[in-house]
Amino acid sequence: MKDGRTEELGKSEQFKNLPQGFGIEWTSRRAFQIDGYRFNLPTSWGHFDINVPAEKNYADNVFFFGKSISIMQNYFALFREYTPKNVVELGIFRGGSVAFLQLVAKPERLLALDISPDRQEFLDRFILHEGLAENVRAEYGVDQADSEKVFSLTREFIGEGRCLDFVVDDASHLLSPT
Repeated sequence: MKDGRTEELGKSEQFKNLPQGFGIEWTSRRAFQIDGYRFNLPTSWGHFDINVPAEKNYADNVFFFGKSISIMQNYFALFREYTPKNVVELGIFRGGSVAFLQLVAKPERLLALDISPDRQEFLDRFILHEGLAENVRAEYGVDQADSEKVFSLTREFIGEGRCLDFVVDDASHLLSPT
């Protein structure tokens, strides 16, 4: 039988080298929580079928976060030095990174765009539940290569004359549209 101290050392060893701070509570090496929302990291991209309906991969308050631990560490390093007020994310997928960015960086405005016309209900519920309709906006059916549309939506939501502080391009993964 392990005593509480041994269990605590084992737990801290399990989460060693994982990004810390910003309210993150690791529950395993591939899952963490922030403010009651759970985020699952991919074990591999082959393990996550992007073609199945979202309901097969999610539940309320659970998001898929398709980023590596090293990308999370880069985000945390950036957010420790700098708090972005106006963020645009290209590529919503299932909404996990949008929820993550809002919970961690807490920007004043976060505009997320995706080429798919399919709304992500779990992201919509997060925005509604957290009262973020004025702060977070998800636009679907927007091609990142349509610079005029991207610029127009950005200017409209972020605000005329306001600077963008942070842009996440996790959309097409192709050079030309990017």
